[in-house]
Amino acid sequence: TDGLIDEVGVWDRVLSELEIGYLAGGNPIPDPDPAKTLLGGQKATWHFDGDFAATTQGFDGVPMNGASISTDAKVGSGSVSFSQAEEQYVDVDRQVIIDGALSYSVAGWFKVTGGEGRRFLWETSPSNWAISAEVTPSGNVKAFAKSTDNSTHSADAVIQLALDEWCHVTVTFDGGG
Repeated sequence: TDGLIDEVGVWDRVLSELEIGYLAGGNPIPDPDPAKTLLGGQKATWHFDGDFAATTQGFDGVPMNGASISTDAKVGSGSVSFSQAEEQYVDVDRQVIIDGALSYSVAGWFKVTGGEGRRFLWETSPSNWAISAEVTPSGNVKAFAKSTDNSTHSADAVIQLALDEWCHVTVTFDGGG
Protein backbone atom coordinates (compact mmCIF):
# COMPACT_ATOMS: atom_id res chain seq x y z
CA THR A 1 0.00 0.00 0.00
CA ASP A 2 1.12 3.57 -0.47
CA GLY A 3 1.07 4.83 3.04
CA LEU A 4 2.40 4.67 6.56
CA ILE A 5 2.40 2.11 9.37
CA ASP A 6 3.09 2.95 13.00
CA GLU A 7 3.24 1.28 16.41
CA VAL A 8 2.80 -2.40 15.52
CA GLY A 9 2.69 -5.03 18.26
CA VAL A 10 2.40 -8.81 18.29
CA TRP A 11 1.19 -10.88 21.26
CA ASP A 12 0.90 -14.63 21.77
CA ARG A 13 -2.53 -14.20 23.34
CA VAL A 14 -5.88 -12.56 22.65
CA LEU A 15 -5.97 -8.91 23.70
CA SER A 16 -8.94 -7.82 25.81
CA GLU A 17 -11.44 -5.18 24.73
CA LEU A 18 -9.93 -2.78 27.30
CA GLU A 19 -6.42 -3.33 25.93
CA ILE A 20 -7.59 -2.81 22.35
CA GLY A 21 -9.43 0.35 23.41
CA TYR A 22 -6.28 1.63 25.11
CA LEU A 23 -4.24 1.10 21.92
CA ALA A 24 -6.96 2.54 19.68
CA GLY A 25 -6.89 5.65 21.89
CA GLY A 26 -3.47 6.47 20.44
CA ASN A 27 -1.45 5.23 23.40
CA PRO A 28 2.00 3.71 22.90
CA ILE A 29 2.83 0.03 23.37
CA PRO A 30 3.35 -0.81 26.26
CA ASP A 31 4.19 2.29 28.28
CA PRO A 32 2.49 3.95 30.03
CA ASP A 33 -0.18 1.22 30.05
CA PRO A 34 -1.53 1.84 33.57
CA ALA A 35 -2.21 -1.82 34.34
CA LYS A 36 0.91 -3.03 32.45
CA THR A 37 -1.27 -5.80 31.02
CA LEU A 38 0.03 -5.21 27.49
CA LEU A 39 3.41 -6.54 28.58
CA GLY A 40 1.90 -10.02 29.09
CA GLY A 41 2.48 -12.21 26.06
CA GLN A 42 4.12 -9.41 24.08
CA LYS A 43 6.38 -10.98 21.45
CA ALA A 44 7.62 -7.80 19.75
CA THR A 45 6.73 -4.19 19.04
CA TRP A 46 7.97 -1.82 16.37
CA HIS A 47 7.57 1.90 17.18
CA PHE A 48 9.35 3.14 14.00
CA ASP A 49 10.55 6.21 15.92
CA GLY A 50 13.63 6.84 13.80
CA ASP A 51 14.54 3.21 13.03
CA PHE A 52 13.25 -0.31 12.43
CA ALA A 53 14.29 -1.69 15.82
CA ALA A 54 11.96 -4.01 17.73
CA THR A 55 11.47 -3.91 21.48
CA THR A 56 12.52 -7.57 21.60
CA GLN A 57 16.06 -8.53 20.63
CA GLY A 58 16.28 -10.45 17.38
CA PHE A 59 13.13 -9.05 15.79
CA ASP A 60 14.50 -5.84 14.25
CA GLY A 61 13.01 -5.03 10.85
CA VAL A 62 15.00 -4.57 7.67
CA PRO A 63 13.62 -2.05 5.15
CA MET A 64 13.29 -3.58 1.69
CA ASN A 65 13.28 -1.79 -1.68
CA GLY A 66 13.52 1.67 -0.13
CA ALA A 67 10.97 1.54 2.72
CA SER A 68 11.87 4.46 4.97
CA ILE A 69 11.10 6.22 8.23
CA SER A 70 8.74 9.22 8.09
CA THR A 71 8.11 11.88 10.72
CA ASP A 72 4.37 11.66 10.02
CA ALA A 73 3.33 9.52 12.99
CA LYS A 74 0.21 8.63 14.95
CA VAL A 75 2.12 7.57 18.08
CA GLY A 76 5.61 8.77 18.94
CA SER A 77 7.86 10.53 16.47
CA GLY A 78 7.97 8.25 13.43
CA SER A 79 6.33 5.69 11.19
CA VAL A 80 7.44 3.54 8.28
CA SER A 81 6.58 4.78 4.79
CA PHE A 82 5.84 2.46 1.85
CA SER A 83 5.34 2.74 -1.89
CA GLN A 84 3.29 -0.05 -3.48
CA ALA A 85 4.83 0.59 -6.94
CA GLU A 86 8.31 0.05 -5.49
CA GLU A 87 7.16 -3.15 -3.69
CA GLN A 88 8.46 -1.81 -0.40
CA TYR A 89 8.09 -3.67 2.88
CA VAL A 90 9.85 -4.37 6.17
CA ASP A 91 11.25 -7.86 6.65
CA VAL A 92 11.63 -9.52 10.05
CA ASP A 93 13.91 -12.50 9.59
CA ARG A 94 12.58 -14.48 12.57
CA GLN A 95 9.23 -16.10 13.17
CA VAL A 96 7.23 -13.89 15.57
CA ILE A 97 4.25 -16.21 16.05
CA ILE A 98 5.24 -19.84 16.58
CA ASP A 99 3.78 -22.64 14.47
CA GLY A 100 0.77 -24.19 16.17
CA ALA A 101 -0.02 -21.10 18.27
CA LEU A 102 -3.67 -21.21 19.30
CA SER A 103 -4.04 -17.56 20.30
CA TYR A 104 -2.41 -14.38 19.09
CA SER A 105 -3.03 -10.70 18.36
CA VAL A 106 -1.52 -8.07 16.10
CA ALA A 107 -2.31 -4.37 16.47
CA GLY A 108 -1.10 -1.24 14.75
CA TRP A 109 -1.85 2.07 13.08
CA PHE A 110 -1.87 2.72 9.34
CA LYS A 111 -2.58 5.57 6.94
CA VAL A 112 -3.36 4.81 3.30
CA THR A 113 -2.15 7.52 0.91
CA GLY A 114 -2.70 5.65 -2.37
CA GLY A 115 -2.14 2.40 -4.20
CA GLU A 116 -4.61 -0.01 -5.74
CA GLY A 117 -5.67 -3.64 -5.63
CA ARG A 118 -4.83 -5.77 -2.58
CA ARG A 119 -2.58 -3.80 -0.25
CA PHE A 120 -1.08 -5.80 2.62
CA LEU A 121 -0.59 -4.10 5.98
CA TRP A 122 1.21 -7.01 7.65
CA GLU A 123 1.61 -10.71 7.26
CA THR A 124 3.51 -13.04 9.55
CA SER A 125 4.97 -15.00 6.63
CA PRO A 126 3.96 -15.21 2.98
CA SER A 127 4.35 -19.01 2.87
CA ASN A 128 2.88 -19.94 6.26
CA TRP A 129 0.92 -16.97 7.53
CA ALA A 130 -0.81 -17.23 10.85
CA ILE A 131 -2.25 -13.73 10.73
CA SER A 132 -2.54 -11.18 7.95
CA ALA A 133 -4.30 -7.87 7.36
CA GLU A 134 -4.87 -6.02 4.12
CA VAL A 135 -6.75 -3.17 2.50
CA THR A 136 -8.98 -4.75 -0.15
CA PRO A 137 -9.38 -3.38 -3.70
CA SER A 138 -12.69 -1.85 -2.55
CA GLY A 139 -10.95 -0.03 0.33
CA ASN A 140 -12.03 -2.17 3.31
CA VAL A 141 -9.78 -3.70 5.95
CA LYS A 142 -9.78 -7.49 5.83
CA ALA A 143 -8.10 -9.85 8.27
CA PHE A 144 -7.09 -13.48 7.79
CA ALA A 145 -6.10 -16.13 10.32
CA LYS A 146 -4.84 -19.66 9.81
CA SER A 147 -5.62 -22.48 12.24
CA THR A 148 -3.32 -25.32 13.22
CA ASP A 149 -5.35 -27.60 10.92
CA ASN A 150 -4.45 -25.21 8.05
CA SER A 151 -8.03 -23.98 7.66
CA THR A 152 -8.29 -20.27 6.98
CA HIS A 153 -10.71 -17.72 8.33
CA SER A 154 -11.29 -14.14 7.24
CA ALA A 155 -13.30 -11.15 8.34
CA ASP A 156 -14.05 -8.00 6.36
CA ALA A 157 -14.51 -4.80 8.37
CA VAL A 158 -16.90 -3.41 5.71
CA ILE A 159 -15.76 0.08 6.61
CA GLN A 160 -14.64 2.31 3.75
CA LEU A 161 -11.29 3.86 4.63
CA ALA A 162 -10.60 7.49 3.94
CA LEU A 163 -7.28 8.41 2.34
CA ASP A 164 -4.74 10.26 4.50
CA GLU A 165 -6.39 9.41 7.84
CA TRP A 166 -4.80 7.31 10.57
CA CYS A 167 -6.73 4.11 11.33
CA HIS A 168 -6.17 1.53 14.05
CA VAL A 169 -6.62 -2.18 13.47
CA THR A 170 -6.30 -5.08 15.88
CA VAL A 171 -6.62 -8.65 14.71
CA THR A 172 -7.01 -11.37 17.33
CA PHE A 173 -7.34 -15.10 16.94
CA ASP A 174 -8.51 -17.48 19.65
CA GLY A 175 -8.25 -21.02 18.39
CA GLY A 176 -7.96 -22.44 21.88
CA GLY A 177 -11.48 -21.87 23.02
